[in-house]
Amino acid sequence: MISRDFISEVSEEDIVYHKNGELVIKVKISPETHQYLKHHIINSKPVMPLMFQCEIGVECLALCEPALFNKKTGCIRNYTPLRFAVFPENKITIMNVHLKKMYEKHCVYDCTITMDQFNSIGKLIRNNVAIAHFSIDLSYDDVNSKGFNLTIDNKSEMYNVTKDEIYSMASNPYGPLLRTRTGRFYWNDSTKILAAISDQQNFIASYFLHKNTPLTILPVSECTAAIQQVSFYSIWNGYNCTPASVGEICYYGDCGCSKGEIITFVIPKNSEHTLFNAVVCTVDCKRMIAELKSVQIIRGKEL
Repeated sequence: MISRDFISEVSEEDIVYHKNGELVIKVKISPETHQYLKHHIINSKPVMPLMFQCEIGVECLALCEPALFNKKTGCIRNYTPLRFAVFPENKITIMNVHLKKMYEKHCVYDCTITMDQFNSIGKLIRNNVAIAHFSIDLSYDDVNSKGFNLTIDNKSEMYNVTKDEIYSMASNPYGPLLRTRTGRFYWNDSTKILAAISDQQNFIASYFLHKNTPLTILPVSECTAAIQQVSFYSIWNGYNCTPASVGEICYYGDCGCSKGEIITFVIPKNSEHTLFNAVVCTVDCKRMIAELKSVQIIRGKEL
């Protein structure tokens, strides 16, 4: 199982900006974690999106889908665009990696790959629909009683979503989709927006899909019938993941909740198997459930 040493402090000196926009974050990892990363990230495709947690002033989360491990420097290498979601007091802003200074230490940040890199890796496909993450611009002035003005970069389309509208997504049949320590992600079927609510500030906009992109929730097996909340990772394997091609195996495990189950979806392709991990927790989950705890299940069953 991944050691807690993988969760380490990262100082500003450890964050290095490059002219080409790439960002390198130095993290201290245990030998056990190093071997896991070496095997899964360097020598083969990642079996799951790599996630790690750091502390800069307050708790912050870095999400990289996918991520590469730099053998020479021992660093996790994150590809642009990188988006910082900063929480100074009750305000929210999102910055781009090209900014030369990180304005606040109190941050939650994630990263994703560029569309060129995305296309070279292979399209993310769910039910024959290509899905991609889009970065957004959200200024201080946008966070007010009138809601958020959300700009999806590649389409330059504006959305206005009030806090009440975001909260109402909880009863939507398509949500909730994901809950982490930094927020709960909900799918709004009317606007086709995958939005997030921050537990820290009660609201934040984060991930978005094109408003015309449908999203189908993968089915869960009978053992999760009593579970109220479902969380899942993006699939970066380029396979057509449909309910008919997904095998379901249920496990009981600790996901930071009072009760919870870890589900491993096995997606067959010829003789190979690609693992898609989902964590299912009760609605009262207060801790981040997307840590690398499911790695233990992967290693025990697949490796």
